[in-house]
Amino acid sequence: MPSGVDWSNSVSYRWSPYAPVMSVVREQGVIAGRMWSDGSGTYSPSISSSIYKLRFSGLSDGVLDDLLQFHEHGWGSGSAIEQMERHGFDRLYISEEQHQLEIFARKGSTVIWLQYFGEEEAQSVLDAILKIV
Repeated sequence: MPSGVDWSNSVSYRWSPYAPVMSVVREQGVIAGRMWSDGSGTYSPSISSSIYKLRFSGLSDGVLDDLLQFHEHGWGSGSAIEQMERHGFDRLYISEEQHQLEIFARKGSTVIWLQYFGEEEAQSVLDAILKIV
C-alpha cells in the first residue's frame, strides 16, 4: 500500500455544528476454513457504515432522504430500495441482492447508511445496528 492506509479496514470522523458526529467505518475480514456458498473462494465478508448523529432530530429525515437519492443516482448497488416495517427504527429502507445488503435507517436524531457484503441474514444485521443507535 503506497499510502500506508488499509482502506478495507478504516475509521474516519468528521463533525459540523449540525452533525457533531459523522463517522465512516469500513471493515473486511477473511474467515479461514469457510468458503462462499457458491464455492467461489474463501469467505470474506465486508461492511461499511456511515453514521450521522445530528444535533436536531428534525434534520434527520432530510439527511436520510439525501442518502436515498445518492443511492438512486448511481452511488448504490443499483437494486431497488424497499421501505420496510420499522423493526425499532423511525424509518427503514433496505436494498437486497445476492450477498449484498444496503440499509438506510433513522432512529431519533441518528441516521445510518450501511452496506454489507456477506451471507448473514438481514435481520441479524438490523439487530446489530439497533445496538449502536
